[in-house]
Amino acid sequence: MVFEFFRSGSQSAVDEAQATLVTMLENGHDIFMTASDALFGGGKSKETKREVRSTDREINEAQAAVRRALMVHAAVNSSDLPLVLQYAS
Repeated sequence: MVFEFFRSGSQSAVDEAQATLVTMLENGHDIFMTASDALFGGGKSKETKREVRSTDREINEAQAAVRRALMVHAAVNSSDLPLVLQYAS
């Protein structure tokens, strides 16, 4: 009964981390395309720089949050350690 509580909560933590990682990858692709368009398309502007920096900061914060959540998850549920190490890298 107690173990099921940790298992059900731990799986949702991994699922949440995976969803955050997917969002980070999508955001990374978006800012790459925006920066490439600005660089090669001549559309450099302060607004583009702000957008790229803002999105980059969001990605960095999400990365730190994912790593923190994964370390807590690994401390509670060591059977998922290989998955946690993959996601944390």
